[in-house]
Amino acid sequence: MKKFMLCFCILFSAISVQAQHEHALPPNTIDGSKNPERIPDKTAYRLYFVSVADSKHSDIYFKTLGLTAKDVLSASNALTNFKTQYDALVTDYNNSASTLNGTNGETASFLAKRDALVDSTRAAFAKVLSTTGMTSLDSHVQSEKRHMQYSHDSILTSSRKEPKLVLAAFHPHPQGPPPCGMTPVYDDYINFSIDSAHPYTLYSTAVVEGYTQVSGYCASLHHGAVWNNMDSDGNPFQYGSNVTPPSYISVSNSDSEGGSPGQVFNNVYSVQIICSTAGTFFNASFSLQIEIAHTRVTESGQPWTGCSGVSVVNCDIPVITWCTNDPPDMNITAVRSEVSPVPPPSFWDAFGIGIRFSPTDSWHFNNLSTYVIGIASMSPRVACTQSSAGIP
Repeated sequence: MKKFMLCFCILFSAISVQAQHEHALPPNTIDGSKNPERIPDKTAYRLYFVSVADSKHSDIYFKTLGLTAKDVLSASNALTNFKTQYDALVTDYNNSASTLNGTNGETASFLAKRDALVDSTRAAFAKVLSTTGMTSLDSHVQSEKRHMQYSHDSILTSSRKEPKLVLAAFHPHPQGPPPCGMTPVYDDYINFSIDSAHPYTLYSTAVVEGYTQVSGYCASLHHGAVWNNMDSDGNPFQYGSNVTPPSYISVSNSDSEGGSPGQVFNNVYSVQIICSTAGTFFNASFSLQIEIAHTRVTESGQPWTGCSGVSVVNCDIPVITWCTNDPPDMNITAVRSEVSPVPPPSFWDAFGIGIRFSPTDSWHFNNLSTYVIGIASMSPRVACTQSSAGIP
């Protein structure tokens, strides 16, 4: 008598996420919008490095951190080196014998190498960036944890009782293979940036990464899918290749949209892991509102701080808003500007990205993701973006 196995997924609402402000994530998942401090730095840097590299616009993302031209070039080169090594590491793991056979025999070793690469890349950034540039990068990545969801690497923490997604198996023969059990371990993140050459162009990249912890025999293949859509612009799903369940999946999707200051974009993104025998078994969908904000500022007269450089000196200059409709959504308290040998301007127009999870929330602005244009001459007050009270 022939043995055969029919595997089908039991879909639990715990792993199907339909979220705006409230997230119904799996029990082993940390929601960065609620507890950003609980997302490990290694995870945050990995998701940031991968998403920026996949965006194909790393220079734009780094410029919006206020990095100098030299720092932008150094950061872009370091990121290219990271992505080359990262892709090779994932390929080697996915092609290993145990992974191809559907077991997690090499997963712990791979995760250790993956995290070591993230650490070494952070060290490489610290070596090639200026002190101010590295401080800006560190601060930005910490703030980006708000847009991340993290699943514990349960295979590295076997003492913790992680919730398992049980995949039912039908065995017509008593000697059939053991039932298939799977624990999804996937992280996701979405980032945003504005083009410094075209400050009204908004860029975003969403990414899902991770693997499935397997027990028993699972005769299926998995692939990832990411949808990232701003204002229903028709940007399609991006799909990864079919791989065995323990394989490491990394799929991203980038989108861009032109607009104007004060315009609010409705961004919807969805990350999915799809089983070949039963369809989607991990689904996290989120709806965000994005605003491109404009605020004009002028020097406050307070002392400059954080000055660095020798031939060219840059400082953090305290500023106050210069708007006809205070308070603006985006409150800028300081700008970083060259002060020598070229003296700083007296006024600046700042463009930034505001994010909120629902129309009833306040806007969150990360001042490090602000593009600032200096205005040398006397400038009048202007109507700044003001749709709701922002959180500086």
